[in-house]
Amino acid sequence: MSEIAEKTAVLLRRYGVHVPVTDERFAGHADLERGTPLQVVFRPDERYGRVAAVTCAGVEVVRACPLTREKAAGIVDKLRRRGVLPALYQERATLTHLLVRCSELYLRENLERLELDPVYLRQNDYRIAGVQLVPQGPLHAEPRLEPHAHDKNAVFAHRR
Repeated sequence: MSEIAEKTAVLLRRYGVHVPVTDERFAGHADLERGTPLQVVFRPDERYGRVAAVTCAGVEVVRACPLTREKAAGIVDKLRRRGVLPALYQERATLTHLLVRCSELYLRENLERLELDPVYLRQNDYRIAGVQLVPQGPLHAEPRLEPHAHDKNAVFAHRR
């Protein structure tokens, strides 16, 4: 895996976004393209500033960032009303969650552009086939310690 791909994976995991499948053995027998295909792009806009654009079946919906759950749900509801997203609550909740997480990543890491294309939305999950991160400056994507990692040589105040 290249350094850029590793940094991208670290950032996606940090913000709770699924990492694209790169394991060829898994991809060879799994149906990765099952679900509703979407394109999710966070980008600057001359008129509105930073925006989130979601495209599904040729229908694009754009909203200003940062995305709250309500704004993200507005994008999802507009796609559903236009008939390009299924009316299942689970899929709507999954897409809303993904949009909020990606909005946090885009704004906190000060990215120029974040593109997930395609995203396959399913009833209880999603698969991302491709990710493109364009940073405005250096990426700070050093992996953090695992949640249960402990330094046995550390000296804590209560041990003195």
